[in-house]
Amino acid sequence: MTALNEIMLEKMRRRRSAGESVGELAREVGMSWQRLWSLIYPNGCKPGPAPRGSGPLTERYRPLSLEAIRGQESVVESLRKFLAEPYPAAFMFEGDTGTGKTSAAMALAAGLGCDLSQKPPEFGGLHVIASGEQTADAVRGMYELMFR
Repeated sequence: MTALNEIMLEKMRRRRSAGESVGELAREVGMSWQRLWSLIYPNGCKPGPAPRGSGPLTERYRPLSLEAIRGQESVVESLRKFLAEPYPAAFMFEGDTGTGKTSAAMALAAGLGCDLSQKPPEFGGLHVIASGEQTADAVRGMYELMFR
């Protein structure tokens, strides 16, 4: 594994901002993409605000980080613990409409370094099954997308 000094990290940040895959950069320096991401973005997120657009209020005012989520302290604490020491996992968020399932999933994905705008998502990413479409076929479809 290559030790990266601040100059090398800044070059990696610029290359990542230009659109290079964190996986490719990690292979280049001989470390896991998670480790490289934590070195490039020590606070867990890309710098700068996420695009907010002019869509529905739920999208314009959606919390962008776990710290911004209110009213779900036990869930947020569990997700923070996972972010502190991530391991390969899949999460399924369940609950009533408006409880913050999508916001929590997006905040967790952002904290892990997933580019939420990338289609298909790099390294599995975040897959959303729309409300009312949670069927076995939908889950099978997600599985096929991820492991084909």
